[in-house]
Amino acid sequence: MTLAIVIIVGLLGTLLFGWLAYRHWVPYVPKIKEPTQTTVTAQPVPLPVPVAGQRDHRGWFLWPVVVLLLVAIGIGTYLYFPWSAGTGSGPRGSYSGLPFDVVGLYLSGCESGNGTPGSGRQFNPDGSVVTNKNKDGTIDRGKWQINSRHDAEAKRRSIDLTTEEGNRQFAVILYTRNDLLDWEASRHCWEPKLLALGRTPTATMLVLRSEKPAAISVPPGHRWDLVGEIPTRGWTTDNGYRDVRGNRIQVFEVVPPADGVRLQVSIRRCTTAQDCAW
Repeated sequence: MTLAIVIIVGLLGTLLFGWLAYRHWVPYVPKIKEPTQTTVTAQPVPLPVPVAGQRDHRGWFLWPVVVLLLVAIGIGTYLYFPWSAGTGSGPRGSYSGLPFDVVGLYLSGCESGNGTPGSGRQFNPDGSVVTNKNKDGTIDRGKWQINSRHDAEAKRRSIDLTTEEGNRQFAVILYTRNDLLDWEASRHCWEPKLLALGRTPTATMLVLRSEKPAAISVPPGHRWDLVGEIPTRGWTTDNGYRDVRGNRIQVFEVVPPADGVRLQVSIRRCTTAQDCAW
């Protein structure tokens, strides 16, 4: 729908520009006025008198070429420039649709960490919330640097952005609504890493507690694997289920008497259909 609007607006703008150019900027071509004097006397024949007012229509076929060229430029702009993040079929679309459990690690690492996935921080060493003041007077807060212009909505939803749980909750809302547009300022940091997900696996550290299971979301065409040092006991996982988007939700739980377990889970693209078989 957005692409159709871009094309329609581009065509109308081009036609308007062409009309203005033709109306005001195309030079007049002299029209030859034939002499009206008819005589048989030996008088000099008067020269043709140029009269302004007729335009040259021979270049009309150039305008369709210009229109098609501008439409092609518009489509390329739509697919490759920042406002189309994750919505086109070009390079920016190759990481579209990844679950927030994966994308959130990279966003927080770039927004409030050192750039590495999972390094994001909700609090400073002194216990204060990580904040950043913008040039327009707004303030970004927390692990996912939620902008203060969302304060009213967060309050209406009873979400406390100063807590890590509330910050994440609202980040999920923004990601579901606008994809990655709300984190455009740090695109240079997270985009190369997200693009690489199609070629290399990404790992998530899960901290399991007896009273708090953990879950990962695996998008279609991907699979999960345990990596690193894998505990042989103290944890379990079910067969998982699929959400409304088709993502596979895998839940991990602690098995008593263990109190806490750390698992490192890798999510990567499947290379074959059998690779994705569970």
